[in-house]
Amino acid sequence: ENLRDEAQDDPARFRQEVRTTLLHELGHYLGLDEDALARRGLA
Repeated sequence: ENLRDEAQDDPARFRQEVRTTLLHELGHYLGLDEDALARRGLA
């Protein structure tokens, strides 16, 4: 499922999904693992 499908045509939810995904991937870049991201609400 892609972000647009996940947001179900809700622009605010789409923006939130993009933000969460961006922060999640940035966290990986900075060395955080899935557990650390989950503790931050970015899983």
